[in-house]
Amino acid sequence: MVILKRPPLWYPEIPLTEFLKRKAKKLRNKYAIVYPVKLTYVDFWVCVDKLTSALLNVGVKIGDRVCLFEWNSPEFEIAFNAIIQIGAIVVPLNPMSKEMEIEYVVNDSSAKIIIVRDELFSRVRNALPNIPSVKRIIVIGKRIPNTLSFDYFMEKYSSKPLTININPREDLCVLPYTSGTTGLPKGVMLTHYNITSNILQASTAFQVHENDIPLNVTPFYHIFGMLVGMLMSLYIGATQVIMKEFHRKDFCELISTYRVTYAFLVPPMFIALVSYSDLLKYDWSSLRFVANGAAPISPEVAKKFQELTGVTVYHQWGLTEASPVVAANPWYKIKVESQGIPLSDTEHKVIDPETCKELPIGEIGELVIKGPQVMKGYWNKPKDTEEAFTTINGEKWLRTGDIAKIDE
Repeated sequence: MVILKRPPLWYPEIPLTEFLKRKAKKLRNKYAIVYPVKLTYVDFWVCVDKLTSALLNVGVKIGDRVCLFEWNSPEFEIAFNAIIQIGAIVVPLNPMSKEMEIEYVVNDSSAKIIIVRDELFSRVRNALPNIPSVKRIIVIGKRIPNTLSFDYFMEKYSSKPLTININPREDLCVLPYTSGTTGLPKGVMLTHYNITSNILQASTAFQVHENDIPLNVTPFYHIFGMLVGMLMSLYIGATQVIMKEFHRKDFCELISTYRVTYAFLVPPMFIALVSYSDLLKYDWSSLRFVANGAAPISPEVAKKFQELTGVTVYHQWGLTEASPVVAANPWYKIKVESQGIPLSDTEHKVIDPETCKELPIGEIGELVIKGPQVMKGYWNKPKDTEEAFTTINGEKWLRTGDIAKIDE
């Protein structure tokens, strides 16, 4: 039996924005974003630094939670990076969230600030009487009375040097909420080190680089789109095409217009594309791969997409508690029915869920993992955190709750 294993990597213990800015210093006038607006890397980070100054001025400090309630957009990326640059923690909200869901996440995280798109503001306004921790609301887009303006901050604040003492291994940078297997959604505590590690692991496995043009359509509020879309693009120095939300005609047009080289999708997007009667009217020749994530895709749908477009469908797997990417198919051995092999420095076992004893290859059980991308725990839920891990031979392993087997 041959065991496929990836080489080890080195993971710098630095704050996430410092990690991302390293590439930008070499690519100052290259476009970071080419659609829906054009922003060079230098302009992008100037915007981030301006918003950082504004947030500091309104009282945001290290450790504060800031809710980000926005669609995929350049403003989402600017706000995300400004928040974490201060050492505050991004709490992403699904743009489809209703008032009750907003209230739950804001109250559970004790968020101090909400940054929200103008078209989503009415839901925040309706929730305000029930979210007492919120002190400021910053609105992206049109100006709304009794709120702060994102655009005003971009116009009036300047970029200033910043010194914040962030401990990458301990300090959180993002707190995404996941339902997990049972109960109410839980905040997943992901540190700067967790995220930088997973960006390095994923970008190495996917073999992406600064000449790439990714189409980022998977939602940024979700850890999958956030990491393999937004953050990985900034790290490698790619030129992003950003879609607010998926529409198959627009998706196909953007692929052709901007000569997109890769995209990360979810199964419903693949299903919409393979049933699209105009699919073959577009030029797919620039794409190296299209990857599936967030949920399993049927081998039949993946094979049909490959047959129609000639584009490789790349499979990977993960979970929010692992930042999120855990495994991916190696390029030299893509198996449509498999989620691949673990990323660098990621270990996995299949155990008996009752006894926690390791099972032999080929037997079905619960998948457990460990690696630098695994979460610190659940926000304010020590019991749930304790139950999420198990100890095997003196080592701490994350219980994924997923049923799996390791094949040969």
